[in-house]
Amino acid sequence: MKSSAKKTKAFSTFIGKYVHEPAQWFAKNYAKNIIERQRLSVLLLTTVGVLLIVPLNILGIPGESDPVFVKLDIAWLITIPVTMTAMLKRKISLSANLKSQLLIALTIFSAAMIYSAFHTNEDYYQVMIFRYNTLSVSMLMLSLISHFKHTTYLMSFVTLATYLACSFISKDVYIKNQLPLFSIIFILISILGAKLLDDIKGLQTENEELRKGEESPTKLLGLGKQQASALLKLGQTKNPGEKQTIRMLGMMDDQSKERLFTAVNEYITQKNTQLSAINKAFPELSASEAEICRLILQGKKLSEICGMLNKSQGNITSQRTHIRAKLNLKPKENLNEALAKRLDLYRSAGKAKL
Repeated sequence: MKSSAKKTKAFSTFIGKYVHEPAQWFAKNYAKNIIERQRLSVLLLTTVGVLLIVPLNILGIPGESDPVFVKLDIAWLITIPVTMTAMLKRKISLSANLKSQLLIALTIFSAAMIYSAFHTNEDYYQVMIFRYNTLSVSMLMLSLISHFKHTTYLMSFVTLATYLACSFISKDVYIKNQLPLFSIIFILISILGAKLLDDIKGLQTENEELRKGEESPTKLLGLGKQQASALLKLGQTKNPGEKQTIRMLGMMDDQSKERLFTAVNEYITQKNTQLSAINKAFPELSASEAEICRLILQGKKLSEICGMLNKSQGNITSQRTHIRAKLNLKPKENLNEALAKRLDLYRSAGKAKL
């Protein structure tokens, strides 16, 4: 038992020292966000895999290999330290290094497939075509995992073109019969993969906007997370009581309170200034209609206006109809554009008088 525990501890120490610590160092220096960390993981794991497997092929341990394949494997191994050194010296980026590795691997596989196509009278080379084609598909998947959209398109085209060339060079019926199947696979990988990457990018953008939205009031007012959460909760309360307000203010220091009061005063002043201009430019509108126009001019959507004014969608829609009628707008005219145009005319007239 003690011997087993020592071996486990020794293995854990080895992994921590020679795997975990170097990975952390790379992540700290070369990966600034989640996508770059994903690319770094793909690069490191792929590099380790190649350095472990390719030498075995060169030595012929899995089975005797064609001398041409051995030369291609040696060339592949030589490129790895070259690109890694360039990245470590900041000559190329992490993304450029990974793209280079994927494209070099694909080039090696394509060359091996083309070479095999000239020797398909032997079963060994037929197997090699399908073997390297499968490896090419694995490179496509690694490209997708690394969030490379256009590189995946390029690799799909090269892989499909290579297999197409092999089918014509070899004139092998079986290889030609598999062409439609592989064509569909490569096209689907490209289209569905690109769609997946677009969806992930959209989610990341949305999360980033939400994060910035949460951070902006915190930074602006100098609040902590707990204080910002209390302020947000108070703002979402329909009719906050005095106790809730006092409790929230009690969580803030004097500097944060001053920032909050200044921001609120600036907002109220700006709002009143906007409403004053709208009331003068549109004297025919009621106070509630002027408030709706102010929000429309800010680009707020119907659902947002309903939430901000605490009114139903039917109420806001009805008032928008009244506004359009008072302004004599045609059905096809854009309300936002009409309001902005008339407000600009009012301001221009005011400047002309000055």
